[in-house]
Amino acid sequence: MSVDHKQSASGSEPETPSQRSVVPAAIYVPFVVPQNPAGASERGERPPLPLQSWYDMAPVAFFCFASNGVIVNLNRAAAALLGRTRPALLGHPFCAFIAPAERPGLDAVLLAACAGKQAGSCTLTVLPDGAPARALHMQVMPSAHAEHCHAVALDVSEQRRISAALVASEQCMHAAFDQAPLGMLHIDPNGVVVRANARLANLLGVPETVLAGQHVAHLMPPADAARMQLQIPLMLAEPHTVHTYELRLLRADGRLNWVLITACCVVDVRGQPDYLLWWVSDIEQHKRADDMLHLSNRALAACSNGILIADARAPDYPIMYANPAFCRITGYALIDVIGRNTRFLQNEDHEQSGLAVIGAALTARSDVHVVLRNYRKDGTLFLNDLFISPVPDEDGQVTHFIGILSDVTALKKNEELLAFQASHDTLTGLPNRNLFHDRLEQAILQSQRRKDSMALLFLGIDNFNLINESLGHAAGDQLLQELARRLLGCLRSNDSLSHQGGDEFVLLRSEIGKSDDLLALCEAIFSALTAAFALDGHRLHVSCSIGIALAPQDGLDATTLS
Repeated sequence: MSVDHKQSASGSEPETPSQRSVVPAAIYVPFVVPQNPAGASERGERPPLPLQSWYDMAPVAFFCFASNGVIVNLNRAAAALLGRTRPALLGHPFCAFIAPAERPGLDAVLLAACAGKQAGSCTLTVLPDGAPARALHMQVMPSAHAEHCHAVALDVSEQRRISAALVASEQCMHAAFDQAPLGMLHIDPNGVVVRANARLANLLGVPETVLAGQHVAHLMPPADAARMQLQIPLMLAEPHTVHTYELRLLRADGRLNWVLITACCVVDVRGQPDYLLWWVSDIEQHKRADDMLHLSNRALAACSNGILIADARAPDYPIMYANPAFCRITGYALIDVIGRNTRFLQNEDHEQSGLAVIGAALTARSDVHVVLRNYRKDGTLFLNDLFISPVPDEDGQVTHFIGILSDVTALKKNEELLAFQASHDTLTGLPNRNLFHDRLEQAILQSQRRKDSMALLFLGIDNFNLINESLGHAAGDQLLQELARRLLGCLRSNDSLSHQGGDEFVLLRSEIGKSDDLLALCEAIFSALTAAFALDGHRLHVSCSIGIALAPQDGLDATTLS
């Protein structure tokens, strides 16, 4: 209950016109029915209505109270307001019809008015008989009669309901603002923060009160602030448009935090811009993820190895991505490979063991590493050192395969060359001592199983040092190369020839049937040396010496025979 006391007419201050206008003047006179003026009916005049009739006909509720709060008089509107008949109310204390908690306040107002001291007002909750409670605003004024006061009561239930609804609505709006799952800013047309919610304050690491009163430009680094200074007038000029911006806010620790601003302009009842509302979403993690995605794309594009990504959920595993290195290695443009299976790289070369290994790994959704023979767009062969790995999603389901390919053609050739050089003479290309020793041991074992003979022929060029000294080592090397070529022409398919170093050659012949075979071989060698050798513009005739060791006659192991 609210109580408001005002100085009465009998007080030290005169009553103002506004105070007198609250209640009609009729309530200031006693409720006495005056006599009709003499001769009024004889003169044909309509007699005036009694004051009680005027009182009852008033649409406003009027009461007359004794100093103890008993109802002395009231009109029909007042009885209706209390939901009872006039006789049921007269002589009863008014406090009986209001909420108990409000009675002391009403008593104080009535006592002050009945004592002729001052007018007052209060808002009460009345309890009508069999009807919902009502809110009354009562204006109480002193009466001309001692120990009485008059009151005017208005039903303000609807106003109270509306006021409560407005308060509740405002509380809901404040709660929605404060408890929103994202940061919110209330900004005036000048760009000054009126209010910020706790979510935004927590994001920036400052109290909410620190943000209020600051210009939004102070919450950003200079570049973003300058941009936003230009955007605020545009927001105000377009009140029915939603604006979105990605920018950085300054945290209390000095770090920058990427946010997404969704802004709109709220207009007043005249349709004029009133203030701005900003919804602030923290997108720092999204920005980092986006930056990492761009970095990954750049890394894939910059990688020197070919990279393919295929869809594991689609039939035939179509290619979804190929990096520039893949296109460079294979000669295919990106448009030529997207949507195709990688088997086009095999051309018609499908008889490769690695293909079955890949198929099994794809079915098992497992890693695989193979080397395949692949073919470029122009048909040239290259060796593909291929790694394939499954790519699972967050549920562990394989959605893609990533393949990393490397052109190892040159590497394989180098490996083969190194392996060849480890077992062959670099000058003549013939097996060296190590490889020849292995072949000799194998030939001895086979000869023993067959119970036949084999022979080693040791060849040396006569006066080879003289050739080196006179014509130079380059000419000597040229002679050795040509001699090796001619000797190979004398061999059978299962014979083996080795360059042991210098001018020494060793020839291995297995399955010798009779001595005439060796004689024929020696004659073929001598015949091969008959033709002159052309060495740096010089024509030179050479001869050789041949020594022969037989197995098993001269020995049963490689060391003895050598």
